Amino acid sequence: MSAGADNPRLLAGRCSKGYHTGVRPGTTTSPPGVHSAPTARCSALREPRCALAVFCLLFALARLSPCADTSPERLFRIVHITDTHCSTTTRVPAGKPTRGQPLSLGGIKTVHWKDLPHSFQILEETVGWVNEKIEPDLVLVTGDITNGDAPLADMEKAKQILDKLKCAYYPCKGNHDAKESYDRVFGKRNYSVEYKGWRFIVFTDCPTAEDVKWLRNEAGKAPAKPLIFCTHYLVYCDPIVRTGIRLARNLEVVMHRAEEVDAVLREQRTFVLAISGHVHSPFFFQADEAAPGYLTTDSLCEPPHEFRVLDVYPDRIETWFVRGNSFEDICEGKWEEVARKSILRGRLRGIRGQ
Repeated sequence: MSAGADNPRLLAGRCSKGYHTGVRPGTTTSPPGVHSAPTARCSALREPRCALAVFCLLFALARLSPCADTSPERLFRIVHITDTHCSTTTRVPAGKPTRGQPLSLGGIKTVHWKDLPHSFQILEETVGWVNEKIEPDLVLVTGDITNGDAPLADMEKAKQILDKLKCAYYPCKGNHDAKESYDRVFGKRNYSVEYKGWRFIVFTDCPTAEDVKWLRNEAGKAPAKPLIFCTHYLVYCDPIVRTGIRLARNLEVVMHRAEEVDAVLREQRTFVLAISGHVHSPFFFQADEAAPGYLTTDSLCEPPHEFRVLDVYPDRIETWFVRGNSFEDICEGKWEEVARKSILRGRLRGIRGQ
């Protein structure tokens, strides 16, 4: 149905000009002073009750037409938390940024200040807010759960807080997580889960050849299901951004064997998205609208303290950040939602064969 056909005012205008009547402009089929049927119909449309009735009829037809909004319902909601750097230290690091201080340049964070003394409380407040206000179906925690060579007790305490989530959560190891502590508290570094027809593969931070072999085998087990890959380091980073981070922070952002891992993922037609942490900055990379995406989220332990929400639909993913500008704001429940956008529409349509 055309846009004009949905509008009774346009329909009336067409009739008054002789359109759709079979009469050539400039001719008449009735004596002067006698209205033809089309003109009488247009006059009827000018009556308020008739016009309202026609409008309601056309509106109902539009609702039933293929042009009506038939957006699919949300499948599930993900929360992405990363780089919590939980630590029992009470020493306040130097260089705390002031409120409103620019923290990034071109998306690359230039000021890094880990609020280590409050790191556990920040995670505790975040978990409470996620449970009460966000209500996700699952939470992804992509590494650096603790800070450096933290004692086993720090990893255990972080897990106790994460266990308060009212939904399932899936952690992965980061480069700041002590291997022995992570393995003892959380167990496997490589594993996969399925949720509502989607696959999630959680992968180690520093893969060996055996890890890549495991990934290839695991990724090929259910090739028809959409795949989300979760790890600490980036699998891919835009070359300009990668160079900028190297110059600004002397930091390598992509994982060891990244090209091999990415090649394995791209062998899967249903590979949708790789989710990572590590860079303490929010990025989204995608070569073109039909390609898979590579996404990072800001560090929870650094101001502005952020986690990401992803609403997954059959034909797109809606994502935004939930931000607390300071530890004090978090304690007072002053979170704000920012930077909402829709991603991966073309990729998911391609997977669905549309």
